[in-house]
Amino acid sequence: MLFLTKIIDFMENELKIKISKEKKQKLINHFYEKAKKYIYWSCNIDIRHDSYFFDGIIKRKEYEQIKQLDGDEFTVSIDEIEDIKINEIDFSDDLDIVYFHLNNGGGRYDLMDTIIEMFDDDDSEYKKKYGKIFNLE
Repeated sequence: MLFLTKIIDFMENELKIKISKEKKQKLINHFYEKAKKYIYWSCNIDIRHDSYFFDGIIKRKEYEQIKQLDGDEFTVSIDEIEDIKINEIDFSDDLDIVYFHLNNGGGRYDLMDTIIEMFDDDDSEYKKKYGKIFNLE
């Protein structure tokens, strides 16, 4: 349940303020319309007794491209951590989380920039195999 929906329910049930279905939908659309265009991603990596957490948001279109990658084979580097497999990254379309990140800068790391960097070398095996997904041929 969306956080905004909980607030609306509280207003109706506890404060006895009536809100029509149309107004509820208008409120939800107003606050979450932009959030519907993004996906939240996060990654928690444990290396030698140290834990690293990375997260951010990406556009839905970018998420669809990432889903086409071989999650066991394709790796990225985030910050100084190398060889993070795509399947080690969690994705969520939870609108409350996405909305929070949209209003707080989007996260510290840009996953798509990190993925595109993997294609910088023209002779890259990644570029040969996956370049078409990102229009990089």
